[in-house]
Amino acid sequence: MPNMNETFLAKIVQPIVFVINTSGSMVGSKCGYLNEAMDKAIRYINELFNDSDYSANVSVLLYNVKTQWIPEQQMISSEDFEWIDVQCGGASYMGTAMIELEKNLNKNNLLFGMDSGFFYPIIIWITSMTCSDFDYDSFTYGLSRLKNNHFFNSSRKIGIAYSDDGNVNEVSNNLSNNLGLDSIICIKDDLIYPAIKKALDVALDLKSWQDGTLINKDKINLVNKMFLGKDN
Repeated sequence: MPNMNETFLAKIVQPIVFVINTSGSMVGSKCGYLNEAMDKAIRYINELFNDSDYSANVSVLLYNVKTQWIPEQQMISSEDFEWIDVQCGGASYMGTAMIELEKNLNKNNLLFGMDSGFFYPIIIWITSMTCSDFDYDSFTYGLSRLKNNHFFNSSRKIGIAYSDDGNVNEVSNNLSNNLGLDSIICIKDDLIYPAIKKALDVALDLKSWQDGTLINKDKINLVNKMFLGKDN
C-alpha cells in the first residue's frame, strides 16, 4: 500500500465490508475454500496497511435465511479481526442482506466513531447464487433502499460470482445490473482467495482514486480473462 501525504492521511480509516452468501449453494468445497480464503484475506489486508499512514477497519455480513454481522453490527481494526470458520446451508435471502447492509451503512452504525476521518467504504460481495423466490419482495425493497444510500453509492464495490454449476453469468449479471458491482467471475472453488485478493487490489488502486475513478474496469476485465483462461 503506497503512502500518501501525512497531513492528509493521518488517522484516516479505510472501511472494508465483506457481504458473503452462506446459503446451501455454498455447501461443500466452496464453503471450505471460502473459510480458508477469508482467513488469508484478513492477513493480506494487514500486510497492505502495515506500512501505510492509515488503517483498515473490517466488518463481515453473512447471510442465508437470516443475517449475521461479524463482529456484531460494528467495524474493528483488521489487526484485531479474527476470522472464525462459518457453516453454510439454507436459502439465499439476498434481499434481506441488502436491507441489513443499508440499515447499518451510515455514521450511526458501521461508520460510528470514525470522526477522525475515513474513506468511503470498500464493499466486496461474494455469492454463488441470486435470491430465493421467497425473498423477492425483500430483494426489490432492499435494492431500492441501497440505491438511495449515499455511502453505498460512493463506495468502491466489487462482486465475486463464485459458482461452477453453470449459473455464474446469471449471478454476475445480477451483481452488475442490480447492485452496480463490477464483478469477478470465479468458476473454480480453489480460486476464491485469488479472486478476493484481486478484488482488494483493484479496490485499493491508488491511481484510480487520484483519477476520480471508483473501480478500474480494465483491471476487472483482465482478472476475468485470467480466471477464465482467455489469455492463454
